[in-house]
Amino acid sequence: MIYTSFFQKFGKLYFRGRKPDGTRIQFSDRDLKPTLYVKGPGKYKNIYGDMLHAKEFDSIKLARDFIKDYGSSLSIHGNSAFEYDFIHRQFNEEIDASIDQLSVCIIDIETTAENGQIDTERTPEKVLLITCSDMKGKMVTFGFQPSSAPNYINCGSEEQLLQKFIEYIVETDPDIISGWNSTYFDIAYLGSRITKLLGSRALDRLSPFGIVEKKIDKILDREQLRWDIAGRIQLDLLDLYKKFRLINRPKYKLDYIGQIEVGERKLESEYKRFSDRYKHDWENFVLYNQQDVRLVEKLENKLGFIYLAVSLAYMCKVNFDDVFSPIKLWENYIKHTLLSRNLFIELKKRSNGSDDSIVGGYVSQPDQGMYKWVVTFDAASLYPSIIMALNMSPETLKRPTDLTIEKLLEESGVDRTDTSLCYAANGSTYSKDSVGILAELTEIVFNRRKTAKNGMLAAKNEMQLIQAELKKRGIDV
Repeated sequence: MIYTSFFQKFGKLYFRGRKPDGTRIQFSDRDLKPTLYVKGPGKYKNIYGDMLHAKEFDSIKLARDFIKDYGSSLSIHGNSAFEYDFIHRQFNEEIDASIDQLSVCIIDIETTAENGQIDTERTPEKVLLITCSDMKGKMVTFGFQPSSAPNYINCGSEEQLLQKFIEYIVETDPDIISGWNSTYFDIAYLGSRITKLLGSRALDRLSPFGIVEKKIDKILDREQLRWDIAGRIQLDLLDLYKKFRLINRPKYKLDYIGQIEVGERKLESEYKRFSDRYKHDWENFVLYNQQDVRLVEKLENKLGFIYLAVSLAYMCKVNFDDVFSPIKLWENYIKHTLLSRNLFIELKKRSNGSDDSIVGGYVSQPDQGMYKWVVTFDAASLYPSIIMALNMSPETLKRPTDLTIEKLLEESGVDRTDTSLCYAANGSTYSKDSVGILAELTEIVFNRRKTAKNGMLAAKNEMQLIQAELKKRGIDV
């Protein structure tokens, strides 16, 4: 069994997944009965070796009340994100799933362009076309003018077009919705336009749980609207490209990225003004919309970023869209691993106004001036290497210590004969008596990354040899 989406609302777990044969599993009435841990005789421990015993609660509310009432006086351990704790317990083994086991919908819309910049909240423009693809060879385009384009459905009116789109989503039941800037444009615009023309109940039909919520995200000091469709994960390929394609691009328009990645661009037209395209060349305009979806498909087929996001999520036992948060990935990967060992981390206490800041990396003040023979060094995997080398982890950190940066620079206060300790450049000291959990997990991920990278290079070399041999035989590839 695999999961495809989970969240907690009203104290209940909303869950979607699939059985090994692909059959859909869905429920929204599972009462979560959380477990927390406090110090005392028991079969559990925290990462420092202290014994813990379990406290079970009949509801999330009771567990949260316990944290609120006793969080400042008791050392409470466990996972207060109770829906994630449920997933960690239910899926305690590694999930080996392929993207073929999931249902993906690639989407692209076209609107009129009569009022300047597109407003995804007020939506003054009409939706002219919606093209959807399941990434498995099936594509459909909804429009409300006649067209002889393949896979085209003439809906007669914009209202019917939106209704047909909703019915398509309900029927195909995708786990993942993607596109190029689909989260903050295509789905954002459709959500507002559907609400405007058909009402909020029609919009709620897009969710298998009947829950679609309006969200405002602040990105670079700019507020952006999105619609959270409960039960369907949005993995915008533009966002995945920026995250996983470790190359800075001068621009991220689909036309440009398509050209440099797969050698294809958007469909050209004899009409330069966008409005002239749909007013005077509807057939080409429909093909233009379909080409955008094909470009997204080809980008995913080449780069595999949706598959990468799913793989990362399953490794860390999080939702697919949580991959955009490195903190959430690492936090849940650590908690899931510790759970398998009956180890638990203390819940973060509410700040009482004290300064809990941590000394960061030491940066020496430069001597200003002109220099000859300047050299820069880029150490590969520097941070994980430092974590592993120094055995950095909360339970290996020695407290207190009077070692300072100045003492390190003066080479005083360090016992060079004591091989049981490691000293960081900022003065923090770590024990080597046992491998720290953070250092251990960093090494596991580091080695898996290294293995995958070596496999990728081997496959690339093999492909180059095959292409060279085919070229010798006069076969163009």
